Amino acid sequence: MENGAVVKQGVVAMMRRNFGFIACPHRVGDVFFHQTSLEDCSMEQLTEGTAVTFVLEPTDGDKPVAKRVRLAPVGSRVRLTQLEPGMYLGQVSDPASGDSRGVIRFINPDGAPEHLLYDTADMQQQPTTLHDAPPHGSPTPPSVASSSQPHHPPPVAPAVAAATNGAAPSVHQQHPAQPEPRPAAQLPQPRHPPALVKGQYVFFRIETDTRAAQLAREAAARGGPPARPIAYQRAVELRAVAAGELSSRPQLQRQADLLELLEAAVQASRAAKAEGNAPQQPR
Repeated sequence: MENGAVVKQGVVAMMRRNFGFIACPHRVGDVFFHQTSLEDCSMEQLTEGTAVTFVLEPTDGDKPVAKRVRLAPVGSRVRLTQLEPGMYLGQVSDPASGDSRGVIRFINPDGAPEHLLYDTADMQQQPTTLHDAPPHGSPTPPSVASSSQPHHPPPVAPAVAAATNGAAPSVHQQHPAQPEPRPAAQLPQPRHPPALVKGQYVFFRIETDTRAAQLAREAAARGGPPARPIAYQRAVELRAVAAGELSSRPQLQRQADLLELLEAAVQASRAAKAEGNAPQQPR
């Protein structure tokens, strides 16, 4: 764009009669825009959640405003969160239950212990496995077999025709006894992921709230305490670790051993704290 202006993307966060605000990744606050800043669109075409492009221009105050606001190209998707690369191994410390979030402990790339929250909705669906398919040799389900073709009786074998001396074969000879049809096999159905239990190992990815992360960075730059990743990250795409997956990968097995030691230390600390808070019995 002219004058070297950088075009940014965002989504409409709030609409009023002749102005609104745009939320964009990596910015803590929403950006103000006025209807006079619209190009090739009108206020009637904008609703909360509409993806737009814009440029930031300074004002007399401290906060810039959005100018040259346009509808984003068709198919544009603006995310205020991003998935970090790579999968992590974690252990369930506190399982999620209902609306309450659970806790996953893991070893971060720096080798330090960390923990993140997760929701039950963040678990992946279990894929269909081979034992979900119909057994080998089972009849084709009626919904799959073709019923549009006319039925013709099977041809009479020459040996049968010779045995009857050319006479019409009996009903039993025309239609040999057929085995009773087996119940139609049910088609595989998607299985809902089972609830995670305490101590279970999982693979997961990390999702970062870019706006919350930027807020934490700005607060730390002003001298505030650094925010822990749990404030702006969470565990998503969780998948339970299958039996044998850790033993076949020594690096993951070492992480699992560290997580076991960490969990034991956490439980011992909780027990000591609970014992210290328990009322003393009179002697």
